[in-house]
Amino acid sequence: MIISGDNAKLLPKGPASSNVSNAEASTAHTEPPPYQATSGQYTVREYVVAQQAVYRQSPMRRFCNAFVVAIFIWLLMSLLVQSIVDLAHWSHRHGHYNLQDFWMGEFPVPSEVTLVECVTPKQWSGEHPLDHLLSPLFPPSSPDRYPYASETEFELPLSYKNLFLLSRGPQTHGTLNIVTSDVKSDVAKVHLVMKYFGKDDRDFGAKTCLIKRSNSEIGVGIFTRRWAGYDPGRHMLRFEATVVLPESGNLDKPLQLESFESDIPNSNHNVGDLQSLVNFQYISLKGSNAPIRVKSLHAHKAVIQTSNSPIEGVFNASRSLTLRTSNAPIRVDVGINNDKDYISDLVMRTSNSKLDATVSLTSVSSKGGRYLVTASTSNSPLRVDFAASPLDSTLKLEASTSNSPASVSLDPAYEGTFSLTTSLFAPTLIRHQVDDPSGKGRERIIETNSFGRNVLKGSVKWAKQQGQGSVSIRSSNAPVTLEL
Repeated sequence: MIISGDNAKLLPKGPASSNVSNAEASTAHTEPPPYQATSGQYTVREYVVAQQAVYRQSPMRRFCNAFVVAIFIWLLMSLLVQSIVDLAHWSHRHGHYNLQDFWMGEFPVPSEVTLVECVTPKQWSGEHPLDHLLSPLFPPSSPDRYPYASETEFELPLSYKNLFLLSRGPQTHGTLNIVTSDVKSDVAKVHLVMKYFGKDDRDFGAKTCLIKRSNSEIGVGIFTRRWAGYDPGRHMLRFEATVVLPESGNLDKPLQLESFESDIPNSNHNVGDLQSLVNFQYISLKGSNAPIRVKSLHAHKAVIQTSNSPIEGVFNASRSLTLRTSNAPIRVDVGINNDKDYISDLVMRTSNSKLDATVSLTSVSSKGGRYLVTASTSNSPLRVDFAASPLDSTLKLEASTSNSPASVSLDPAYEGTFSLTTSLFAPTLIRHQVDDPSGKGRERIIETNSFGRNVLKGSVKWAKQQGQGSVSIRSSNAPVTLEL
């Protein structure tokens, strides 16, 4: 029987214990010999097993190491993907396959449009790199950061009833500028600059043409197909079209244009100072997700429309003017000149942003005139200031917003009723001491009636004459103010 470990300490000292030699104790760390039976003696040995210490990393250090490895792998994958893209372009340039295969579907040309003549690759002029290069790994942060640009030009005869600019397709956006020239001519010129990342995008992804819509309408069309390959953002095209309207040839009379239209989604408009130089019988500027800014414009009828971006500038019209956007402000100075043969209509609509307008009402004979004005927004302030109005004119105004203040100021010539409605606040009427606009020294009479705390109605007239105008101002959870 062999007893080892702590139990060996219980044995009595004697000859048996003395049999353990010093040599055996010094070699206790070696493997013990096989068991052999002994007669009448116990052999006691102690064994010490040495274990090597194991170092363990902390969880945070293991996480950091794994994170570094993941970043390294991500960089390698990015370089691999970019290499594949570069190889694809290289293969195309060396004839391995055609990038045209990545442009899907037909060009989105509306059915009512006829393509008269389209620009071929050889007809683009002035192809040159822009003043900076792009990183091959990262897309541009600005839509104007394109490495290449080409130019072309169209002529639109003024003998046509309608001149128009049209764009369609998912891979394009741009800018339309409308300016005038002191050159006498019977054509309007459209100077077009196309910006792009690669010439293949311009030649395969876009179609730019002189177009017609019926026999009386002529214009320029820009159409793009859908890119189905990797990173469609790097195959976008951006155009900048400048319409140059000629001088009329009559210094005492502005150029008369029967109709001009633009319909260019995801594009902005910049209109020069045209008021005294061009008179549009009808003009329609339609964009989206980009602003429309006008230095000055005069038209018989005008429709200005965009979305998610502001409308700003000076607008003059006689028959009708519509200003419409959403989620962005309207900041305008408007002049409406009325002929008694019709009612002049002004519509200003936006949402979730401020509407700020100064309106001057005039008439052909400086007296009378009929006007219908609608101004509306939501969740933002509304201010409409009528700076002028003719004597004996009739104004019908509907102004409304919500959850924000509404304020209207009327010219002293206004005569008619008014209604102010809101909630949580009492409407406010501010009366100014003003002279009789007719110069006859008449007395102005203002009468009011309250209907509860939140509704105020009344009328205003000069002497005993009762006007036909009506003004309604509404809001909620915010003040409503009328200045007379």
